[in-house]
Amino acid sequence: MRPFYTLWTTNRWLFVRVELLGTFLSLFISVTLIQKIKTVDAGLAGIALTFSTSLLEYVYWLMRQSTTVDMHFEAVERINEYMDMPQEPPSIVEGSRPPAAWPTTATIQVRDLMVSFSNSETDAILKHISFNIYSGEKIALVGRAHAEKYALVSCLFRFMEPMRGSIKIDGVNIAWIGVEDLRSRITFISKEGWLLSGTVRSNLDPFGEYDDYALWQVLYRVRLAKPSIHHDFVATGSTYVAASSAIQDLDKDLGKEGCRLPVYERQLLCIARALLQDCTKLVIIEEAHLNPESQEVLRSVIDQEFEESTLIVIPYLLHDVVNYDKVMVFDQGNMVEFDSAIDLLNKQHSLLQSLCEKAGILDELTLDTDILT
Repeated sequence: MRPFYTLWTTNRWLFVRVELLGTFLSLFISVTLIQKIKTVDAGLAGIALTFSTSLLEYVYWLMRQSTTVDMHFEAVERINEYMDMPQEPPSIVEGSRPPAAWPTTATIQVRDLMVSFSNSETDAILKHISFNIYSGEKIALVGRAHAEKYALVSCLFRFMEPMRGSIKIDGVNIAWIGVEDLRSRITFISKEGWLLSGTVRSNLDPFGEYDDYALWQVLYRVRLAKPSIHHDFVATGSTYVAASSAIQDLDKDLGKEGCRLPVYERQLLCIARALLQDCTKLVIIEEAHLNPESQEVLRSVIDQEFEESTLIVIPYLLHDVVNYDKVMVFDQGNMVEFDSAIDLLNKQHSLLQSLCEKAGILDELTLDTDILT
């Protein structure tokens, strides 16, 4: 409705300007005829005035019709563009669906992975990457640039298809299954905490598959709600109400893309959605810049709820790499290091050590690792 309203408002404004121009044209012709009243025939003067009033109306309709034709041709051009656009892989591949409980351990095996936007090996973002991530490991992705990390995450969700190589999760090659089967079993939490424009309920349960008690349960687990006695609750005698700074009603409008919640609460709500849908075996998190209090709450929830999950994190601060089991370091499309932060920081000529030294946090991290050991 909004584009239609804008189109007709523009047409009316064009009509007003054309009519105003036509009025000035008629006035100019009338003054000219009066000045030459002795030399111009009365019939010709009438014809001139008649055509001067209608000429710009024809010009107006010509402009409108030419614009309409141009719009229709642009619509055909867009349709052809969409028809030629590369199609996403099928959502479900019958005969090649993973087990119902997949993934059970979320073990990841990557072999000879090569990714490029232009399908050219010379411009490859990832070059012959191979590694294993075992069940329950917590991995941090680090690099000079962001391209390698986001390319790897995109391949895990099949937003990008690799030129070469394979990714297996619990022994299942993700290239052989549908994207719906893949994306519904793993979780990605972006640094913006992406939400739908709508209510808490529509974000947690967009298809209406769970009751209110289940929704309040997951909100309580991520500390967006706290337990409280409610006498009208029949099933267990208790329900859940929101914490003072978080969610007070399941039908609360969160605004456009959740803008009425701070970033860390949006991320907590994304975690609650993953817990509700039971897709927490493999979780990928992109950390955001948060104040220490919010960061502590978020990290505490992640440590508690994803303790047995395989976790891949893109840390916001380099200082946080010591919190993870291993660190995967990228440089110019290559995975140059993959080991524990302690070993890499103590290793001579390590890229992670060099990055920490340039950031001025090497001594502090070395002290922290000494305490941990």
